[in-house]
Amino acid sequence: MKKFTFQHIITPNYLKLEAAVKEAMEHRLFLLVFGNSGFGKSFTYSDLARKSNNNIVHLEIERTDRPVELYNKVIATFPNYSSYKSTSIRWTIEKAADLYNQRQHPSVLIIDEANQFKPNMLSFIRQFRDKTQYSTGLIISGPEEFHDELLEWKDARVKGINEFWTRKDDIVIIDEPDRDDLRNVCLANEITDAETINDLIDKSEMNFRGLRKQIEKYYRKLGYNIIHEAA
Repeated sequence: MKKFTFQHIITPNYLKLEAAVKEAMEHRLFLLVFGNSGFGKSFTYSDLARKSNNNIVHLEIERTDRPVELYNKVIATFPNYSSYKSTSIRWTIEKAADLYNQRQHPSVLIIDEANQFKPNMLSFIRQFRDKTQYSTGLIISGPEEFHDELLEWKDARVKGINEFWTRKDDIVIIDEPDRDDLRNVCLANEITDAETINDLIDKSEMNFRGLRKQIEKYYRKLGYNIIHEAA
């Protein structure tokens, strides 16, 4: 059976995020990054982290994560700490901060899917930031809805939100892909017929994730076995 592996490309959003990550790393900045699902955030972060020799760490928040679990995950990214577990949020923040402060090279921690956060979680992010602001870049990333929630919480004077918000150095907004961006993805995956490309784009909901699903569906119908990259 013929095989197909989806080919990613370097998009304008990839370049924008790459520049933001580089700036956060070099200048130890705290950035908030917002862009909706399918705009390329998670792939870009993972790709940059994969190439970085662990100087870029990308973690995705799960809905069930508690603060202590988040920092256990942060600590577990360091050599010799892969099975680290603690039940103390104070200890895990201290340990994670100490490990980052001891690093000999510039680094950045990216916490993705931050729309899973509740307001109290953000106070623990603030504590970590305060302890690592001179050693480590920090990026908190999520969809536009998380941006809206932060502004609502700030306006409502929810406890701890203003202290979190005022610590940011900048906000980066990721744009919706346009048809040219999506067309270039089709071309990279050896789909050149204009009518087919337009049909795939129309069904993609104008995002990269949706387009990938449509392209893989297209190749499945042609009898290809879809090969997914290793995580």
